[in-house]
Amino acid sequence: MGMKVRNKNNLRIGVDSGGTFTDVVILDGKRLEVRKVPSTPHDPSMAVYEALLDRLDGQNHLIIHGTTVGTNALLENKGGKIALITTRGFEDVFFIGRQTRKELYQLEAEPRKYLLSPNLCFGLTERILAGGRVETALDENELEKIIKVLKQEQVQAVAVCFLHSYINPEHESLAAQKLTRAGLMVTTSSGLMPEYREFERTSTTVINAFLMPVMAGYLGKLED
Repeated sequence: MGMKVRNKNNLRIGVDSGGTFTDVVILDGKRLEVRKVPSTPHDPSMAVYEALLDRLDGQNHLIIHGTTVGTNALLENKGGKIALITTRGFEDVFFIGRQTRKELYQLEAEPRKYLLSPNLCFGLTERILAGGRVETALDENELEKIIKVLKQEQVQAVAVCFLHSYINPEHESLAAQKLTRAGLMVTTSSGLMPEYREFERTSTTVINAFLMPVMAGYLGKLED
């Protein structure tokens, strides 16, 4: 990611944005400078700006950036409002999981906390077989109805995970195009993790969707 920085020479800047401190290393020719400032959890980009304030002017230079913004949002359950669109009949895959429990024989198990509300999980008519052949075409009219609900619910990002899309992403790509045109952030399982096993693929895609609004806001402010 590039950022405008004032210097005739090419700068190399490393940024580590953490929950407590934001560390910056600036390589200016043969001169190495290290800076540390308190992080700003309410707006993590502010700490990065503060650390580089006297360098932000004029030219583009290389910035290597690492951050725990996404990790913290996931651990604190502070991501975006998301929805899941999956093959009709497989709406519960994400919630059933692998049926693993902390205490297998406990009769009153502690309820799990999910990143996704069950009422925002939608089954869509479509079907691709294990070999990649399309058995049932994606119902575009049905998808348009789902999009209307997503807009009404003010959903920020959508995870799309269809059965066997790892071998044929056609339906996921079509759904993503329509969702993107509707102004929604979209992540597809075939684009993110094109591997078999529905739960692992679905849960990975849901987590990515959950973090997209947070990371888009953070990186967008840095780019501005």
